Amino acid sequence: MNTAIIPNGRAHLALGEIFSFAYETFMSNKVRFALTALGMVIGTASLILVTTIGLTGKQYLLNQIQAIGSNWVYAEYESGGERISNTGSDALTIDDMEAVQHQVSGIAYASPVVPLSERVAVGGGKERDLQIMGVYPEYQQVRNIVVLGGRFFDRQDSQAHNKVGVIMPKLAIQLYGSQQAALGKTLKLNGLPFTIIAPSAKASTPSGNPR
Repeated sequence: MNTAIIPNGRAHLALGEIFSFAYETFMSNKVRFALTALGMVIGTASLILVTTIGLTGKQYLLNQIQAIGSNWVYAEYESGGERISNTGSDALTIDDMEAVQHQVSGIAYASPVVPLSERVAVGGGKERDLQIMGVYPEYQQVRNIVVLGGRFFDRQDSQAHNKVGVIMPKLAIQLYGSQQAALGKTLKLNGLPFTIIAPSAKASTPSGNPR
């Protein structure tokens, strides 16, 4: 019994000495103790903040990648330098895209993409460079675009060559004050009037269907 009580007594005595020593140190060096505690609090808070920012940035990048989709294939033609011999252009065409669709199995949707640039007035005597993309209606399924207001242009618009377009929410607010106010407005691009039929759209997470 004595051999079991002695170690416990020593443990209580050592613990009491530790608290006593800590209290005496605190009373004799209050400023140093406060600075040490403050340093520990700031260090721990900084570590938590950096970790939170890192995880948030990682999740943001993952969401951007997922918005594109793991089954998304992009083909682009890049011409080389100019040659002495006069050779014709071998750029990708609509016929090339349609040939791939017929010859490659598993393609659910495909759309050509023609990037263009244009400057438009945004009010206050200022202009802004816009990135314009000419696409097929199937582009909505390719990029899983969710229309938050209005509608996405369809096959009838494409066949009739209707000058309609979809803009992003930030641009709608900058040009017209709100997303709903942009619906039905006309935006001139290269002198041609385009009717806005969807003032709000965004890419969602992929559905998993091959495109």
